[in-house]
Amino acid sequence: MKPEELERSIGEGQVILERGIESRELFVIRSGNVVLDCEDGSSKRLVGPGCVFGEIGAIHGGVSPYRAEAEENVTVLALDTGTLHKLISESPEFNARLLRHLADEVATGDRNAASSAADLNESYEKLVPALFDASQGNKSPYPVHRNLKQLSDAASISALETYFCIQGLLENRVLRLVDDQLSIVDSDQLRSLGP
Repeated sequence: MKPEELERSIGEGQVILERGIESRELFVIRSGNVVLDCEDGSSKRLVGPGCVFGEIGAIHGGVSPYRAEAEENVTVLALDTGTLHKLISESPEFNARLLRHLADEVATGDRNAASSAADLNESYEKLVPALFDASQGNKSPYPVHRNLKQLSDAASISALETYFCIQGLLENRVLRLVDDQLSIVDSDQLRSLGP
């Protein structure tokens, strides 16, 4: 599908995504600014070109935790689940950008769709063998030669669980992401999280 077929123009003040409603689209802002108003009473956030929203529904299948409203005339790319999965499987650059976005969301405390600690530990146990299977090399860091969807499929966990696990491993310096290349830097610590 061509980018222009995915593009939508939204007028100032129009609601793009309503809080509490399930949407299976991920939105990428091409121009203009969007106000995200979270349900938990936290302050509103203004996001602009290059930013992504709607990831909860698009990746996890849940309802939106926030309302997204165009602050001005806005142009967005609306990626349905099929298009999103295609981009995840075919574009390392898109994977890296989406991972960075989700990492930023986690870092700022927006963990509305995060699993409980017990569920996350179980996800780590499933993901660790998939990471080792996908890594190659004789010297640390060991590059991981699978994209996020492939890792998710190999571990039999959701894409969102995979993102949160990888974020935790990046924060703890078990993995690193440099120039869109995910690598294992502490294999002993990673092994300790596995089965």
